[in-house]
Amino acid sequence: MVESKSSRGERRSASGALTSRFYKVIPKVSDDRSRRRDLARIIIADDDPIIIEVVRQILEPHGHIVGALEDGMRVREVAEMKHPDLLILDCSMPGKSGLAALREVRDSPQCRQIPVLMLTARRSRSDEDIGYRTGADDYLVKPFDPDKLVFRVGRLLEKGSRSASFPTSLYG
Repeated sequence: MVESKSSRGERRSASGALTSRFYKVIPKVSDDRSRRRDLARIIIADDDPIIIEVVRQILEPHGHIVGALEDGMRVREVAEMKHPDLLILDCSMPGKSGLAALREVRDSPQCRQIPVLMLTARRSRSDEDIGYRTGADDYLVKPFDPDKLVFRVGRLLEKGSRSASFPTSLYG
């Protein structure tokens, strides 16, 4: 893959797709949500590369493709370009928090239906309530049980495939 750097430090592949140090380029697909559940495309935004790698090692053996961003700055932009099946966001990241990125995702007509799992070290009930009120579909606290992550991801992907089949103009 040939990459070039822009003046803002972004990397672009030969096809013009944005990449970053952690982001694995995921090809854009049509909005056909009939893809098999076990071939889900997931984007994780977390400033800890170890968490990113752990999530990859847990989810990729289940057939999922996992791309990553090291902060919340480009979550909405990448979600609009790549149309992932699921977003996994950390609450506390430099630049833009996962909650701010979640607000942007929910405000975007192109990606407001994407299920979002907050994966964070914030463990208080009020933090969890804020996550849900901001628009998270699920909330999982670090450290987490790998089986619980797989279960929650599967449940969100099933929910996402059901809601994607309904026209958004009729339901909000």
